[in-house]
Amino acid sequence: MLAAVTPDYDRYEGLRGYIVGNKRAPPQVPGANVRPRLPSQPGQPVPGIDGKIKVSSQRPGKRTNDTIVYGRMTFTDFQCSRITPSDVFPGDLVMLHRTKKALGHDTNRATKIASWRQILGVLQSGASETLLTADRVDEILRVRSDEIHAIDDQGQRIGEDLNFANQRRHPKNVDLLDTINALSQEFSTLGEGTQLLQIRDPSAVFIPHYDWAAVPFLSDWTPDGILVSRDDDEHNSSDFESGGGESGIMMNVAVQGTASTRNCTHSRVDGTLLKHIQLFDPEPRVRDSLYLCLLCEEKLDGAGNFEAYAFTLKPTSSRILEQLSKPYYTANVDTPYPNEHGMTYDELSRLVFAWRIGSIMDNLETTRAESRVRINVAILPVNVFAMKNRYGPLVGAEMEAGRPIFPGGGGDGVGGGAPVPSPIE
Repeated sequence: MLAAVTPDYDRYEGLRGYIVGNKRAPPQVPGANVRPRLPSQPGQPVPGIDGKIKVSSQRPGKRTNDTIVYGRMTFTDFQCSRITPSDVFPGDLVMLHRTKKALGHDTNRATKIASWRQILGVLQSGASETLLTADRVDEILRVRSDEIHAIDDQGQRIGEDLNFANQRRHPKNVDLLDTINALSQEFSTLGEGTQLLQIRDPSAVFIPHYDWAAVPFLSDWTPDGILVSRDDDEHNSSDFESGGGESGIMMNVAVQGTASTRNCTHSRVDGTLLKHIQLFDPEPRVRDSLYLCLLCEEKLDGAGNFEAYAFTLKPTSSRILEQLSKPYYTANVDTPYPNEHGMTYDELSRLVFAWRIGSIMDNLETTRAESRVRINVAILPVNVFAMKNRYGPLVGAEMEAGRPIFPGGGGDGVGGGAPVPSPIE
């Protein structure tokens, strides 16, 4: 194989430009072919290639931080859908719909794109498909079963690392030991609660940290990336509405790599305060992580009885999450940090899931028409277990003991079921 890429091979050009730091220039370096068509005359044979075929490792001008942009073709009228592209601006964090029943396949299929603000608007409407209720027992069991298998697999992988280090007499990794103990407790708690739910035990309770995925609307939408551009000129034109203008809009979304991201309380198109808000951090710091958090709250009826769990979205940064663990905010649970647009201690205690959007590379990319930061987009789903390890036990603490699932159930926590084996024996 190596002989096929040597400089003297008659078919390939070799590894020129791949190995950096050579003292001497590699021999037999052909010049660039600037003629797109080789000269030929009528009646003469077709000329061959001018030089050898370059190997795939030769990538002149290759950059390691290229932005990966994916084109999402979205229709303006999705059967009178409440999610239309009229409120999606370049720099917005956009979310993608599963479109399970859409026509086409791969990239040749209809997609639904929405800004996180539009998804938040539907969540705040209180529609039945956005609520976690006792009617979703089957979906909850499916979600918990998947999580139990995932936790067990993760525990097995950590156990293999510990056994490997022990066999070679390496020092014990205290962090891994603490993680496996916490993971084992999480595995047992989730397993016991699932067993109670399977037998319809009255003491079975919700576990919002996992059960949120059983909500149809939440399971259908997921963060896709940062909108780079769209193929129209007027972002609020009435032509985008049903029956006018083009039938679709091409959304160019940065799913990986650097992207310019809005971080402000208004839009350059419409300066109305808070109308098109996307504020992760009023005082962004370089290398901070940006998150989109899913928050949970109890929905009560007029008599104060529990009805369902409702959800909302909130963007924030790792700096804000770290500051909320300080004693001052423990005593002032409704005081947002660092200003009225930040997150509060109470909101962090109701967190049930989060998506890491990326990390800040330039915290002052522009501050003119609208403030923007440049981030390295790398969307990663993060559960409460991982968020607790990073930002402390206060994350999601209020949602640990859920309400009873079955009417009249007396349970106020998980327990009482058959013992569940630890993921690491």
